[in-house]
Amino acid sequence: NKLFKKHLLENDQFPIGLTSEDVLGTYKAILKANKIVKTSSVFYNYRFNENGITGSFSEKDYDLLKIWDMVVDYTKKHASKYYDYALINRQRIDFTLLYRIAKQFKLKEIKKNERVKPLLKNLKSNEKSLLKSKIAFSRKILIWCFCRNYYFFAAIL
Repeated sequence: NKLFKKHLLENDQFPIGLTSEDVLGTYKAILKANKIVKTSSVFYNYRFNENGITGSFSEKDYDLLKIWDMVVDYTKKHASKYYDYALINRQRIDFTLLYRIAKQFKLKEIKKNERVKPLLKNLKSNEKSLLKSKIAFSRKILIWCFCRNYYFFAAIL
């Protein structure tokens, strides 16, 4: 879904050993670009594989937390005018992970997951800024619901 000039992707842009490494690499490349062109033409056809890495939740999905912490840190040092954008997206990752957990697992398993409570605590502490941000209204509704009673709405999902 993206084409880059080679020089934009050089110099260790993509962290090794983490999934979702393309988030940081793409972010850095876009910041370095002199020109960005957008087209509605279709040049790529993606086939979703339910058994692939994006089709199921695993421990590696928590790498998103590290990746977005890296994006926020990089932005703070090198592109401060985009700091608010990076920060709101980092805050949104807690919601993203909670949503994926709710979609993937049964309520009994969710209640046993020791990572849910810290994610939920972070989501609740960032609720106001997320609800004021420019994210999809449908996401805002789910964020509001999760902050009221995550386990109830996870069971519904």
